[in-house]
Amino acid sequence: MSRCASHIAGIDRAIREGTMKKTIFSLGIFGLAAFMISGCATVSDQIFLQNAQVKGSANEIPIHVVKADTKTGEIQISARISATNARSVSTTLEEQYTGSYPDTLEEFKQTGLHWNMPALNWGLGLDYALTDHLALMGGLSLSVVERQTKTTGYAGLGIFNSESPTAFRLDVGVYFSKTSYKAATILKRHVDPFFGGTPTDETYYFYDRGIESHINVFASMTLNSSNRDSFTGWFLQVGIVPQELTEFKPRETITNAGTSIVSDQRAESSVFWLSGMPGLSFNVGSSQRILVGLRLMYDLSGGSMEPGMLMSPMVQFDMSF
Repeated sequence: MSRCASHIAGIDRAIREGTMKKTIFSLGIFGLAAFMISGCATVSDQIFLQNAQVKGSANEIPIHVVKADTKTGEIQISARISATNARSVSTTLEEQYTGSYPDTLEEFKQTGLHWNMPALNWGLGLDYALTDHLALMGGLSLSVVERQTKTTGYAGLGIFNSESPTAFRLDVGVYFSKTSYKAATILKRHVDPFFGGTPTDETYYFYDRGIESHINVFASMTLNSSNRDSFTGWFLQVGIVPQELTEFKPRETITNAGTSIVSDQRAESSVFWLSGMPGLSFNVGSSQRILVGLRLMYDLSGGSMEPGMLMSPMVQFDMSF
């Protein structure tokens, strides 16, 4: 029996052998004993994210090419399809567990973050001109990653000028997305008793699966030619969009009855995209247009992502009325 347990047992024996039997006194003594039990050790925890596998699409900023002389009340519907040059993206994690683990834990042998992306992404957008210079936008996109359907949405505002040969538009908005994940977490615990005894070290392993919802902002500027009489035109979009990938916590927890010191080495897994897309537009009618572009996305967060840049060719059909 440890000294802490012997000390508490002595308190309990004194209560049973004493002459004071009042209920309020007994409750107070048992409360004191419980308090002493909870403070019999210092528990130091270190938590590491060993690896994570994420499924979802990269947040692609919507493209809005300004039509010449856009007027209040005009509505534009856009249908888009895009592809990507990478089906899987990998990066390292800042802090990882360096100790050993059982060979039977196959899920813990892999390290780093692995992001599985869809081959194709379909999108549908709506743009409504609130005034001659302000638009309200929203849309949805659909993709399939390893037989899992992923849906994302966006909403925002656009400020534009359509009265010059080179039109411009500034868009700001939010993205709503979901990612599924599998993640291996390692918890290393050191217990140091207060009243003597031998310190102990334990290692716990967690393997979680789940789905997370994320909200991220984006901003972009688009320049384009706006000659109504020309069959072809050009456009250039530059924007930024941070994207959170996973910030999960293990579903199972390990309680302790001591003073807790936690060092959580898990960092939020995210990227910060710099997005650029040059392209051409083709007027196929008085209110129809086809856009063809190549989106380039580079991570500014300073990680060791492979591949270092995503390339996503895109075709979009716009119809306004």
